[in-house]
Amino acid sequence: MLASRLHDIQAADPSIQVSATLVTTQFVTEGAVLLASHFQIQLDQVASVEDFVLSIGSRHFVGNVDRVQIRDETFAVVSLRGSDR
Repeated sequence: MLASRLHDIQAADPSIQVSATLVTTQFVTEGAVLLASHFQIQLDQVASVEDFVLSIGSRHFVGNVDRVQIRDETFAVVSLRGSDR
């Protein structure tokens, strides 16, 4: 599925460079390496989310990077039934 999405996006606008990376904390099999290579997908095995952030930061950002940060934020409003708040 990742390979087909990579192909679809690239075909939609050939002037842009599109790349895909598959990241895992699990063991990478020889078959996975072979398939990733065939479909030109970067395959990374990392120990933690922090390792992933560092590898992406060093590979995909040009120039000096002071800090790479990934955040997850959620906002919710809870109201009671019949309440006008």
